[in-house]
Amino acid sequence: NFGEKDNMVILTETSNPAGYEDVDREDNSDTSSMILTIATGLDRNDRIVIIGIVQIVLAVSIGLLLSYKKKEKKS
Repeated sequence: NFGEKDNMVILTETSNPAGYEDVDREDNSDTSSMILTIATGLDRNDRIVIIGIVQIVLAVSIGLLLSYKKKEKKS
């Protein structure tokens, strides 16, 4: 989902610690445009990193397993 949306903000009740009054009550609203994007899941870079880590772990595990098997055969 991608698109431009309008966001309307209206201040109805405001206060401040000093108790100052709002001198311009007509200027309490504004509209602005914003771009929204919605995404779920991992992005491409995250998937590449995770796949790389899994491959390294598998390679080390297989290497250790083969090394252990060779030592057993010699014994």
